[in-house]
Amino acid sequence: MTFCQNCGQRLRLGDRYGAFNGLGTGVSSRTYLGLDLRNPFDSRCIIKGFVYGDSSAEAEMEEFRREVVQLDAVSQHPQLPNLFAYFERGRQQYLVQEFVDGHNLAQQLAEAGTLSETQLWELLRQVLPVLQFLHDRQIIHRDIKPTNLIRRSGDQTLMVVDFGAAKHATRSALMETGTTLGSAEYTAPEQLMGKAIFASDLYSLGVTCIHLLTGLRPFDLFHTQTSTWFWRGAAGAVSDRLAQTLDRLIQNDASRRYGSAAEVMKHLGMAASFASTPSGEKPRSSSRDTTAIWGCVQTWETGAPVNAIALHADGQRLMCGGNDGTIAVWNVATGTKQEAWHAYPHAIASLAMTPDGRVLLSGGRDDCLRLWEPDSHRLVHTLAHRGMVSCLALSHDSTHGFSGSHDRTIRQWDLITAKLLHCFEAHKAPVEAIALSPTAEWLVSGDAKGVIHVWHVGTRELLRTLTGHSALVQAIAFAPDDTLITGSWDMTIKLRNVHTGGIRRSLSGHLLPITSVAIDPVSQTIATGSHDTTIKLWSLTTGELRATLFGHIAPVEGVVFHPTQGQLISGGQDGSLRQWQRID
Repeated sequence: MTFCQNCGQRLRLGDRYGAFNGLGTGVSSRTYLGLDLRNPFDSRCIIKGFVYGDSSAEAEMEEFRREVVQLDAVSQHPQLPNLFAYFERGRQQYLVQEFVDGHNLAQQLAEAGTLSETQLWELLRQVLPVLQFLHDRQIIHRDIKPTNLIRRSGDQTLMVVDFGAAKHATRSALMETGTTLGSAEYTAPEQLMGKAIFASDLYSLGVTCIHLLTGLRPFDLFHTQTSTWFWRGAAGAVSDRLAQTLDRLIQNDASRRYGSAAEVMKHLGMAASFASTPSGEKPRSSSRDTTAIWGCVQTWETGAPVNAIALHADGQRLMCGGNDGTIAVWNVATGTKQEAWHAYPHAIASLAMTPDGRVLLSGGRDDCLRLWEPDSHRLVHTLAHRGMVSCLALSHDSTHGFSGSHDRTIRQWDLITAKLLHCFEAHKAPVEAIALSPTAEWLVSGDAKGVIHVWHVGTRELLRTLTGHSALVQAIAFAPDDTLITGSWDMTIKLRNVHTGGIRRSLSGHLLPITSVAIDPVSQTIATGSHDTTIKLWSLTTGELRATLFGHIAPVEGVVFHPTQGQLISGGQDGSLRQWQRID
């Protein structure tokens, strides 16, 4: 049992605890308390669902997608809940956010009574910098009220929650009549008219303050016939300085209010620097590519969702496998399908090509590893696991293959004799990703619980177990200098020293789980594919985001760099292969 962070009611997991209409014509919102099964500790989270029901749904959904990018950026502020994920199902969009465990100020008012002047000054000191932080990034919260200010358990930090009403404010948007959001008692007059501005949040903050100071609802403190507030008589003794500040915050005429949170802080002698660079904000890569422009130069429709891709050793052919159990061969130069054969009765989960080009390995959901002659399509061997063969790795001399499986093992095979050489056993969850180091000295494996094992290939001993990811590790790759790169369903990419396991750098930017990683040693670029349908390109040396590639409309399951041409090829669940290259 837990408390709703909006209204204070007791809830069970899965209960709905919030609902409002008015996001737009035919749009409604529902808020639920959810459970993140990937988090073994406090796994509660907030799920906000936005449902579109009219003909303008696509336009509004696209606008919301753009706003999610802004929300993701600002959610890294220590007083704002983290945005864990964003996804869509038909005409429904969902945000998954951090659950803030604590008591909101409405609960505090009900349990402990009105705030003192000292407490109110502390509230302003904590909330004003957060509003300035949002406004500096062109975000209007639009629903500041006591239930959206939560004092977090433990450190008592005042958190600003509920971004269901938040809006990215462009110059044109501020000039247009938009949707009315927020709670009427705390909402500025211009916002009720559909024209929210930054000063609208200051109005809501001021009204919140007089509610907490007097204990009376805002509607009870406002004289509708004269459009004036009479809160002072209900507040008791307060300093003129506080009274004048609150009076200016709650002016009906926006031009008579403070123009910004920074102006309020300057007037009150509070430090304003925190608003631009808040203490504790996590460093983030720029969301815009400042070093390169990439574009999609070819799109190949496969006819079925793509689960795995592998580039032939000659660099001229790409092999892909998907849900229909077919392996198809595509000409990289022309983008034409050369041939295809039905390889599995079920979906193909993994593909790998030996460096000499003589053997193609495929892993399936029928628990089998198959070895093929890629030119003749001849099946050479069928090797068995006791679970889906989810990932593959090959020795550089093309003699040994490694297969990871949902049976929680990694098996080493002699590719010439098809004999099992060794079974690596230590994982307690399905193995989802494996990779060999450039020197073939280390084998690294990741599993569904986020655990990473480093094995010595020669002695076959487990060298170390690495932590740091909080969810399934689905992608592993090595840079030429033996830097280990791992991608996880916790939406982070980690660069490690394979010798010690120490994390050199952690990259974040994807909104959904990371599925694939590739390295281009020439340009020192990391490519990552994700369930959020994007591909991101990062600098291997600095970790900076170089580009975000849009084009797929479903999860990206595979990425691979061409060894000589600098191109990137991706495959996705939308049934397409895409070829990307730098175009500047």
